[in-house]
Amino acid sequence: MTKPDRIAAGTAVILYFVAAAYLLPGSEYLHSLGGGALMFAAIILTSVFLKRGWLPGFSVLAVGFISFAVLVMPTLPAMGGRVSEAIPIGFIGVQAAILLWAVLQWPYTLRPRSHVSLVPALEYGLSIAAGLSLIATLPILLILLSSAPSPKTILLVYPAYFVGFLAAAIVYWSLQRFTHLAVGRYLIGVLAGTCVYGAIAPVVFLFRNKPIEFPLALMIAAICGGFVGPAVALDSPDRGNIVIAEDSGPVWGAKRGVLFGVTFAVVLGVPMLIRGPAIYGGTTFLKIISVATTFGLVGGLCVGALRSFTTQYWSAVIVGSLGGVFAVAAVLTIAFGVDGSTILYSLVGGVLIGARVGSMVWRKGRPESPA
Repeated sequence: MTKPDRIAAGTAVILYFVAAAYLLPGSEYLHSLGGGALMFAAIILTSVFLKRGWLPGFSVLAVGFISFAVLVMPTLPAMGGRVSEAIPIGFIGVQAAILLWAVLQWPYTLRPRSHVSLVPALEYGLSIAAGLSLIATLPILLILLSSAPSPKTILLVYPAYFVGFLAAAIVYWSLQRFTHLAVGRYLIGVLAGTCVYGAIAPVVFLFRNKPIEFPLALMIAAICGGFVGPAVALDSPDRGNIVIAEDSGPVWGAKRGVLFGVTFAVVLGVPMLIRGPAIYGGTTFLKIISVATTFGLVGGLCVGALRSFTTQYWSAVIVGSLGGVFAVAAVLTIAFGVDGSTILYSLVGGVLIGARVGSMVWRKGRPESPA
């Protein structure tokens, strides 16, 4: 563990505890301080039993969502939270948890890469934006033919992709000297993710025929970037001592899709059992588990059936995007129901997350080049 990473992780954890102790009333101490201590201790203990260098993107996402459930979800008004300051402090705790996990698991055998000039970085950003634009074309055509309030505004997703990924490329070019550090990759992920989601957020307001609320758009972009960005930037190709099955097919996908659905339903169901169904607007646990497992099953079947075609990079990205759309759609359908906005968020968020997951899985399964 390098000194910059150790200082960064320690500072983030201390900042969370200090903010919670000084800015929150005593009634929040058990949840904020106790929950934070429990979360950080669990991360440290888990890291002890895993081989250093095993840092797949999904593990970063898992740490983010679990810490969100522990530190943020109970502070939301819908969950009975009454102290508004506890929400942003909880998000600080989530980011501290992600950074702590990254620092403990980061493969410190890495060295700084050769410097990439600005033009190649921008070209790479343009290529990603172009690829995602092609992937999103069919869903966008379906929205144009729908009865959404302002369907033509969905076309702004195209320039938003290019603006966002060009800005992300500039972020990487500016901070690339720190890519051998966990905190360096973390910062690149958060800032680049915020750029991408920040470019897309205004499109959502326009699509819903609402004036753009830039503070809210920035907050949404920072939250999404803080969750997704580090998972993308920190992904390590070393599987460590974890054995991953190489079988494929619809059954393979169905099993994992149902597992996703059940896990997500349980995460939402525990608060419901504690506070009652009113916290989700009267949504029953049967509806939550039905929607989550149905989307997970269908998405898993599709991904499993197409997995044998993922030997090529772009085919893996397309299959990953398909799975991402189903996963995000499950989350948003449970939270907000089905409408035009849900479809848009599912398409944009699912393509962005799924495409990256597909590319990471492809790189892990790629055979080593001959010496």
